[in-house]
Amino acid sequence: MSRPHGRKARFLALVMMLAAGWLAGAPAGAAEARAGEPSVEEEEFEEEFLLLEEEETVTSAARHEQKISASPSAITVITHQQIAASGALSIPDLLRRVPGIAAVVPSPFFSGISARLPYTFENNQFLVLIDGRQANIELLGQAPWELQPIFMEDIERIEIIRGPGSALYGANAFGGVVSIFTRALPERDSAWVRLEGGEWGRLRASGRGSLRWGDWAAAVSAGYDGAGAFGDPRAPGKEVWKARVLGEWRAGNSARLVLDAGLVDSTGRIPTSVGQVYGGVDLRTVRLAFQERHLQAHLYYVNNVFTGDLTSPLNYAGLHLADFKKAVAATHTVDGELQWSLPGFWEPLLLIAGGRARLGWFDCPNCLDDGFADPASPRYHLPGVEYLEVRGGGYLHAELTPADWLVVTASLRADYNTSTGFFLSPRLAAVLAASEDHHLRLSAARAFRKPAFMERGLHVDVTFPPTSPILEGDQTLFREFLTRVIGNRELGNEQLWAFELGYQGRLAGNLDAGVDLYANLYEQFSRVASRMFTDARGLPDLHRSSFRFEEEDAAAVILGAEFHLGWRPAEWLRLELAYSTFGVWNDGLDRQQDDSPKFLFSLGAEFNHPGGLRGSLFLSGRSPLTEYNIDNPAGLLEPHLTMHLPPALLLQGRLGWRLQLGGAMLETGAKFYLPFSLDPFAWQMHDRAGGVTAAGVGYGGTALLPTVLFYLETEL
Repeated sequence: MSRPHGRKARFLALVMMLAAGWLAGAPAGAAEARAGEPSVEEEEFEEEFLLLEEEETVTSAARHEQKISASPSAITVITHQQIAASGALSIPDLLRRVPGIAAVVPSPFFSGISARLPYTFENNQFLVLIDGRQANIELLGQAPWELQPIFMEDIERIEIIRGPGSALYGANAFGGVVSIFTRALPERDSAWVRLEGGEWGRLRASGRGSLRWGDWAAAVSAGYDGAGAFGDPRAPGKEVWKARVLGEWRAGNSARLVLDAGLVDSTGRIPTSVGQVYGGVDLRTVRLAFQERHLQAHLYYVNNVFTGDLTSPLNYAGLHLADFKKAVAATHTVDGELQWSLPGFWEPLLLIAGGRARLGWFDCPNCLDDGFADPASPRYHLPGVEYLEVRGGGYLHAELTPADWLVVTASLRADYNTSTGFFLSPRLAAVLAASEDHHLRLSAARAFRKPAFMERGLHVDVTFPPTSPILEGDQTLFREFLTRVIGNRELGNEQLWAFELGYQGRLAGNLDAGVDLYANLYEQFSRVASRMFTDARGLPDLHRSSFRFEEEDAAAVILGAEFHLGWRPAEWLRLELAYSTFGVWNDGLDRQQDDSPKFLFSLGAEFNHPGGLRGSLFLSGRSPLTEYNIDNPAGLLEPHLTMHLPPALLLQGRLGWRLQLGGAMLETGAKFYLPFSLDPFAWQMHDRAGGVTAAGVGYGGTALLPTVLFYLETEL
């Protein structure tokens, strides 16, 4: 899967040549044009200082700009300045500092987050938006952070809604919403280039150039992000090539039209509930968005092409039955959304209405037809699947402010899709201002997660080696059995009822705090279940056996609390503490489950001194847990493994120095990533349990190992 290193060298040479040319031609003119203007370093420091004077605003929780204290949901904001000071290697690592968020990194290629729900590596609890475009892919239901056509340097801010968001965002806004806003096109010509490299074969190169002509602007960015597997830089961890084109036209003072196109070509290891997949994902996106004061609309197209090998062998009782064919799947998604802020007829009341329609088409030539729509179809259990799904949804959000000390919001959304039918998602919340600096929040909401295609309809075709005990006459029956392996068309929506009590306030001076208490009822969730029976020959009973996602009979009750504290002792320094605890019980409340960490914490500091010193240092950790569904390297049809994960700590930080050179800013420094577990026999940390067999076959998640990276960045 690995590409030649010569391609890397040519790409890096091209990036450096472009950067050198831009830097050689721009500073003199830039210095002349910018005489008397503040430097990039001074501008960022001034922006950071302004946050001290005014309360931060958010837009994701209620789909309009509002003070964060009036938000109907628990929400955390990570700014561009905080990202720039972070030592995180990925967005999930960055989110470890958010109260209640557990980052899960089972592979350099795919990582995820989990919060307020049973711990999982599958990254399907949150809806991820990038400038309004849904980043979750239909095949796996995941939002592949590493495979988006943006780098962390492109991000202006991240708003993290903790708790269900289906009332405004529909399917998959289950545990919450992560809304990523990329940096707007600047008011003047600009460029930046960044190089980063270090241990375990990590190498990242990226750059962007922007031009402005009055009301028109454009930017082009490109980059490479590569890494070896932890512990073996020669093994393929990930290789990701990215490119993005962004254009903007301003129509007057309040309206703008944006065209955003991205391209990603990637390879790596994808962990799934049914084993390891080595393959590549090609992503193409085109988004057209229009925005003015009362109306927002967007239309986008996304094409994913996945090619991979499911490495789990089809073995049973020591017998090698068959081998999976290479999985080749393509998805095409067209999505359109319209939001209108209704004219105000009564000042205390704000009304927002919106709707969304989505068309998704899936094609997999090596997948088996499961005959769900028509078991008598002549295509039943034959290879070649084409699947069309239609989604539609509409919502109404009402916000009433009858007094200065009270904001009541009510939201209701109705969704329909051709896979799982109708679903209603209500939310009711009230925010009470005990004083100007202290606010209480009460809320109740319902949310749902639509199973991904892998969970409902993925059945990969196989080939039979000459030594297979499956005789030619039984091969048709074996393919029929495979329609009960992995996918299960009987699955419906996972459902969540959530109730929350929250506090947010400023205690004294620059000291802010928040507390959130919540109770969730989690119903109709699914997990992989092995139901294997043996016939008289010692082979699987192909008529009765199955190995697929199935809905759990019982519901789960989840109780939790989140606490955060922030203090800014100086204008350039901020200290943070986040702590959360939660438990998962069966619906009888007589047994607490041990497959989720009972507490998480994060403690750290970030600094952005006007003299040029920038960086951060954060320590995060989690309590122990037990994982029961680790893929078995002996084969897909063998029972899942159970492994215990001890308590773990991760120290990540960054130390950099910024220097202004004429019209350009130069920054250099180092990032360090130090994970370790509190196991006296093995200090290696795992976010997902896993290991390597004596034959060198990996299963489960990879170990996270200490990493030091050095970087160089220049910006005009």
